[in-house]
Amino acid sequence: MFVNNNMELNKGEKFMEYVSFIVLILALYLIVLIIKRFEDKSRKVLTMEEVEHLIV
Repeated sequence: MFVNNNMELNKGEKFMEYVSFIVLILALYLIVLIIKRFEDKSRKVLTMEEVEHLIV
């Protein structure tokens, strides 16, 4: 009975490791999105699409 309880604890720990890994990946992705958006707002160079829009 003690061994089964220990195995269930290990399964729970593995599950928490997977959950924390997924949360870490999502947090890094969110940071990258925020940095990209900040760079897009602060840049001074026009993209080709913006130049075409200005010409037309």
